[in-house]
Amino acid sequence: MTERTVAVVIPFFQREAGILARALNSVAAQTVGVSNLHVYIVDDTSPVSAQSEVDAFSNASGLRITILRQQNQGPNTARNTGLDSIPVTTQFVAYLDSDDAWLPNHIERGIRALSAGYDVYFSNLRHLGADGPPEFERAGRLDIASHPPIPSLSDPTLRAYEGDMAHQVITANTMFIPTMMVNAQFARDVRFFDGYRNGGGDYLYWLRLAKAGATFCFSTECEVHCGAGINMWYSNGWGTDGYLKRLLGEAQYRSRALNELVTGENTRLVIPKQLSQLRIAVVHDTLHRMKRRKPIDWALLRKFRHDIGLGAIDVVHAFTRKA
Repeated sequence: MTERTVAVVIPFFQREAGILARALNSVAAQTVGVSNLHVYIVDDTSPVSAQSEVDAFSNASGLRITILRQQNQGPNTARNTGLDSIPVTTQFVAYLDSDDAWLPNHIERGIRALSAGYDVYFSNLRHLGADGPPEFERAGRLDIASHPPIPSLSDPTLRAYEGDMAHQVITANTMFIPTMMVNAQFARDVRFFDGYRNGGGDYLYWLRLAKAGATFCFSTECEVHCGAGINMWYSNGWGTDGYLKRLLGEAQYRSRALNELVTGENTRLVIPKQLSQLRIAVVHDTLHRMKRRKPIDWALLRKFRHDIGLGAIDVVHAFTRKA
């Protein structure tokens, strides 16, 4: 294998020191060997600098690390900054978040699957503190039996995705950024949408890949342990202070998907229903907070109305005037 054929892109923004070491240790432990890896850490004006984290990292393996810096713009722009820096000789791009960790065989298995003629690879995973089966089995969103083993490989745990990936993402998404590897040519041509700090940017990336004609394959084995970052999305549920931002991020992503990225008739029929449910959730959350005298981010509500056409906010305004 040619040296440094895999670029590892890590966006970095942390308020607590010591988190990045776990991710870097998992990269250094990959069975392909560090000579095939080049890590690009993009410091998104992090309160704890990436340089200080790398300086404290015991890099006994000699892992090659490049630190890039940008003004704070969020993880999706940071990933694009990383992609801008990879050399033309790079064959594959792997994404990892700074609080996540790979199992040692993740890159080796991804290379094996992608080398069979596919463009995008993703794997099974576990969330922080999750007990029981890994995500594919726990969530039940991916019908593994519907996707055959990769024909040229004698490994039933490596499978070719068959079906409408855009519909999968919109209705029952099962991919997560830290599990993904992408053929470098697709990574150069298909970028993340800038922004989307509160969610949705990863979904839009997968939809962009699908629209560009990417072929997908996956591993049924758990190859990634996701840390606190991805669990923050799940923790911002009903009644929490971050719930409204989560709803806005999802609504923005689904609206853009409908307007720009999704062509399948069945999928296009689903998205307006999802947007309607999100609007109702916004009203319910706002009334819930008013009733309990919790602070309300009216500027964010106005952004909902402007960006998503949230006419249901009029109900909240009427309620306020009545009160």
